[in-house]
Amino acid sequence: MSIQPNIIGFEQHNHNHCINKALQEAKSICQQKALRLTPLREQVLTYVWQSHRPLGAYAIMDMLAKDSPQAAGSDGKSRHAATPFGL
Repeated sequence: MSIQPNIIGFEQHNHNHCINKALQEAKSICQQKALRLTPLREQVLTYVWQSHRPLGAYAIMDMLAKDSPQAAGSDGKSRHAATPFGL
């Protein structure tokens, strides 16, 4: 079965624009709730939004290790950031 190009979510579009818009919304929500959207949390959200499939914590940690080895340290920070409640 092939994906139809006119199905919502699969049409051609500027995916970076969608990610940037979602990040701005996340920043706005965090600011309203007096929460911090750290660079690590922002990166995790970007990975999730770039993917068109669910990502597990270990997949996100592998991505962090490739892009930013210091962010994927063994202190547990990246594991916390990669969980749904790490935000």
